[in-house]
Amino acid sequence: MSMTKPMASGGTYSPQQWLSRSSLSKRLIAGLVVALAASGGLLVMISQSLSQGYVRNEQEVAAMRLVKVFEAGLHNAMLQRDLSGLERILTTLGQAPGVESALLLNAQATVRFSSRPVAMDKRENVTLHGLCLPPACVTMQPEMRWFEQKQGAALQIAYPIANQVRCFQCHGSRQAHPINGVLVVDLKPVDTAARQNPYQVLLLTGLAALLLFSSMMVWTLRREVFRPLRQLSNTANRIAEGDFSARINWSRQDELGQVGRQFDAMASRIDSIVQSLETQQRFLQQLVNAIPDPILVIGSDWRIRIANTAYCELVGQSLDQIINSCCYRTGRGLDEPCPATLVTCPVVETRQNRSLRTIVTLRQRDGSEIPCRNRCRVTVIRQ
Repeated sequence: MSMTKPMASGGTYSPQQWLSRSSLSKRLIAGLVVALAASGGLLVMISQSLSQGYVRNEQEVAAMRLVKVFEAGLHNAMLQRDLSGLERILTTLGQAPGVESALLLNAQATVRFSSRPVAMDKRENVTLHGLCLPPACVTMQPEMRWFEQKQGAALQIAYPIANQVRCFQCHGSRQAHPINGVLVVDLKPVDTAARQNPYQVLLLTGLAALLLFSSMMVWTLRREVFRPLRQLSNTANRIAEGDFSARINWSRQDELGQVGRQFDAMASRIDSIVQSLETQQRFLQQLVNAIPDPILVIGSDWRIRIANTAYCELVGQSLDQIINSCCYRTGRGLDEPCPATLVTCPVVETRQNRSLRTIVTLRQRDGSEIPCRNRCRVTVIRQ
């Protein structure tokens, strides 16, 4: 029965088949590559998330500083009722680096001053949406919103300008008018991928560390595991091919060194046993060769186990040709066992534990027949 595993469609192996057929070194390196790729991907995702958060936080802090600086100028211009000064402040703010536009809204969300003239007197209800103002909120907090655009993420800050005591003359009491207006600043989109930040350095450092770690792991595995295992496999193959003198001869003191010493001890015992068996085989062969009569020992599978010189001379064949060959082919020139109904076969008869006398006709290599009268007692051992 064929043991060949079916291949996947297209003549390629499935991952399970590839793993089962691949060497240990390939499987370990494949696992290391997968772990490295997964770790690198996770590190990239974490770095991108932290990097985006870092850039946005940096942008928000800078925006807060910017509006606080201009808040003082707006208060002074309001106290002096300097409307042209308010316009100049908004225009200057709108032209500041990184600023797209600047608006000053009243409490009804109407644009009173703007760095863009086209936006004057328009209502920006959406801009004030989400901004918590008194009396709903005791403390006023600026509202920051991020908008995704083609060029990147853009920040908009809505900063309420609180009504102060010195402003009561124009704007009334704080209870009736808690704010003098809302300063809305739109910043230009920021490409977070292009901004340099510590997390990008962390990403590059982490990837370099992963690459260095993987290189060291591969080098260590090749030197400490794969190379010794390959040497052990090669030595085992030499012994399997009959070279019982093959040894590993490791001097290392770790677990693999202990395995190597035990392997060498086992190989030495196998070599000693094989040499002992070969010595016994040679002694037995010399013993049967000293008998002048033809001697033949046949197994239950009709194969010749032992034959002496007299038998080799009788059939005209060498010992190497006779040993492990079938008796019916060597002795009678047949391709299958002798018919038990026509010929008394010693192998068939001795399976019934009989002692028999029979006439066996043998054939020499030239085809001439040799009648032999034998009396034999054979015991067949079934394994």
